[in-house]
Amino acid sequence: MNAISASLAPAPRGRLELVGLRKRFGGQAGVDTLSLDIRPGEFFTLLGPSGCGKTTTLMMLAGFLQPDAGHVRLDGVDITATPPPQRGLGVVFQQYALFPHLSVRENLAFPLEMRGMPRHEIADRVGRVLELVQLSQADQLPAELSGGQQQRVAVARALVFDPPVLLMDEPLGALDRSLRLHLQRELRALQRRLGITVIYVTHDQDEAMAMSDRIAIMRHGRVAQVDPPQRLYDTPASLFIAEFLGDNNRLPAARSAGPGAIRLDNGRLLATAEHGLPDGAAVIATLRPERLRWHTNGAGHIARVEASTYFGSQYELIVDAPGFGQLRVLSASDGRCCAPAIGDTVSIDWAASDVRVFPVDQTV
Repeated sequence: MNAISASLAPAPRGRLELVGLRKRFGGQAGVDTLSLDIRPGEFFTLLGPSGCGKTTTLMMLAGFLQPDAGHVRLDGVDITATPPPQRGLGVVFQQYALFPHLSVRENLAFPLEMRGMPRHEIADRVGRVLELVQLSQADQLPAELSGGQQQRVAVARALVFDPPVLLMDEPLGALDRSLRLHLQRELRALQRRLGITVIYVTHDQDEAMAMSDRIAIMRHGRVAQVDPPQRLYDTPASLFIAEFLGDNNRLPAARSAGPGAIRLDNGRLLATAEHGLPDGAAVIATLRPERLRWHTNGAGHIARVEASTYFGSQYELIVDAPGFGQLRVLSASDGRCCAPAIGDTVSIDWAASDVRVFPVDQTV
């Protein structure tokens, strides 16, 4: 592409800016001064426990709730006061809200008819989106479809008018696990193919990690951290995030002993990831179960196996290690060895960089 054609190319659609959004319900803050910049073509997930403000945020983006303060901008245009139909955003909820008396084809045509689109263009768009989401049951009623097929219809209806952004509020929450995993892959592949911006709300950590370019973890109406999934998992900004995303072992109470070490209450000095906390500060140290390694011989910390469980793809050990207490260890099952039995003695070790350190009084 030469310089002239590049300059004439349309700017990517679907940038969303949330600037200082606030929403209160009675005396309770639902969303508290929230700001985010979501890039065009990004799969962006709002993740957090129930009541953290993620669905309230999505409703303000859609226009179904008005913020008490702050602004929403779509591709640089302030849409804070724009009614939902004029925003032109696609929306998919957990309850798909399909018209039960209309066929799949008629459900997809409905939003285009409301926009006054010519019949031939409606037929063309509906045909293309049916092919896009791989739906062949165009003349069936929603009640005649499976849960996965209904989900495809809901997504197709949200895409049929070519929105710049697709908002999704726990759309897979009502489906069984195997179907949910299959549709996660389908949705992500579809989003990449279309290059559309997706804002996805879920409380399911695994779902968020599997699908997202970036995740905003929310707590008490605020954003606690925004990062790609691996960075969130490997370098959480707080103890809350470390323990919300995946499992952790908490090591015994400790104090900082320099930028890359802690001293446990039993006096043992332990190397850790860089933490930058002042000498002597009370800290909490965590260690993820899959980062521990166990051996039947060799150097390491001696531990006694308290429980041993086989899950097919992995083993789980609960070990008692003097000076560290009970630790949970996860290791992949490769079919070549067996997990130690209850009562066996093993040695365990880990990399210093896998020990994350957080201040005791951290609140976010």
